[in-house]
Amino acid sequence: MDKSPTLPNFIESVNLFPDGFFMQKHVPVVMTRSHNHNHVEVMLPIGCEIFFETHAGAATAKDQDLCLLWGQLPHRVKKVEGEGCIYIANLPLQEILALEMSDDIVEALISGQLIKASSTRQSDVVMFEGWVSDYESKHQTRVTLARTELICRLRRQSLSGWQFPENLMRAKKQNSKVAAKQATRIQKMIRFIAEHYTQPITIADISKAGGVSEGYGMSVFQKAIGMSMTSYLNKLRLYHAKSALLESQEKILTIAMDSGFGSLSRFYEVFTKDTGQTPQNFRLSNKI
Repeated sequence: MDKSPTLPNFIESVNLFPDGFFMQKHVPVVMTRSHNHNHVEVMLPIGCEIFFETHAGAATAKDQDLCLLWGQLPHRVKKVEGEGCIYIANLPLQEILALEMSDDIVEALISGQLIKASSTRQSDVVMFEGWVSDYESKHQTRVTLARTELICRLRRQSLSGWQFPENLMRAKKQNSKVAAKQATRIQKMIRFIAEHYTQPITIADISKAGGVSEGYGMSVFQKAIGMSMTSYLNKLRLYHAKSALLESQEKILTIAMDSGFGSLSRFYEVFTKDTGQTPQNFRLSNKI
């Protein structure tokens, strides 16, 4: 497949990522630095092979590999072979966790691994092209259908199976018992946050989920993830709220409560600090 000059380059700056569900088609390029964002990337390279540097180590997406990568942890494209493109759909983590994947695969995903479908499907190329077209149409019904069809495709893949990353298996064998135990604790905390962030959880609750004290939990989390538990928790809640603002007509108060902020005043405080806008203005200026 020839590289098309009309395709935009693979997004490198986190500031260019839209909030909520979105789909794009890019020419993949090497990234000079790692970045992170609030989505799980569903990726399909076509006519090329992409080498990633992830939070958990090196990973490769081959031609027509259906892949998942959690964008919240730092990652970058370090090498590209072939002249092709990549389709990318971005979904919230909670929708991926609802796919009923095995514990090993979920552990791999939330630890920053690239996970891949157990086999390739020729039909994926046509499907992704259609979903990108639907998204770019800005027609709300078509966008909703594209998202629903994508989730159904991923649910079907969960029945067929995902590949367990070989580098995670090697890491488990090579890591010391102490390092492996700490990594497991962090993964348990991340998973607890991902599954409960819309609820009134505390730092103590998160630490307890990892089997550690509150002080130790805050320390190892900050070191491993690069941000505090509170910041991380607020990021997930904000992503949930932004998606709801863009994709629903729910009242602001309902969205604030459903996102786990506990009060409207706290929601406004965190939201305006992050975006520089009120929720109402954000909804009006970013609506599809």
